[in-house]
Amino acid sequence: MSFRRLPGARPSPRPSTQQEGFTLAELLVVVTLLGLVVAWGTPTMATLWRRTALRAAAHDLAGLVRRLRHEAVAHERYEAWVFSLLGGRWQMQRIADGNRNGVRSADMRLGVDRAIGPAVDLAQRWPRVRLSLPEFPLPRIPPSRGVLEPGSDPVRLSGTDRISCAPNGSCSGGTLYLNAGGREVAAVVVYGITGRVRLWRYEPETSKWIRY
Repeated sequence: MSFRRLPGARPSPRPSTQQEGFTLAELLVVVTLLGLVVAWGTPTMATLWRRTALRAAAHDLAGLVRRLRHEAVAHERYEAWVFSLLGGRWQMQRIADGNRNGVRSADMRLGVDRAIGPAVDLAQRWPRVRLSLPEFPLPRIPPSRGVLEPGSDPVRLSGTDRISCAPNGSCSGGTLYLNAGGREVAAVVVYGITGRVRLWRYEPETSKWIRY
């Protein structure tokens, strides 16, 4: 059955299912708001990336030190991570004692204390993180007092260039500082007598060190 439109009758308007669109003023407002969101969000994301990379590098470095202690006990000999700065890049080399008197510079030069495996290029291992101190005075980790000045040595191992662990599980103490470019800083602390390793991070918001 078909229906015919009566003469003179006008077609009923269809209900509107969509708006006509945005005006130019509305589009400008949306674009401006998006720009503000991006401007506010970018530093936050950059900070998050730095903190994530810094935490991963700190845990990795702590794991290498713990492994060194385990290997020294397992092999009943002194072993050490020796740090060196070559061409602006930090490296660490694992060295084993060869004559039971500890890892010594003279014995390394003579080849008595020998390297185990290739040197670890830390800039390659952690592309976003460096062994370094930030570009502002950094408070020392409690209970120590005072500050560390920008440009100071980030490898602070009681005046040496190495972390050495003994067959009894004790290690030489010290602190290694990591920075990812902003105000975020991490520290790997080795407590000598016990050989324990602890991780700290500097909290810029409170200017305090807290444990990871």
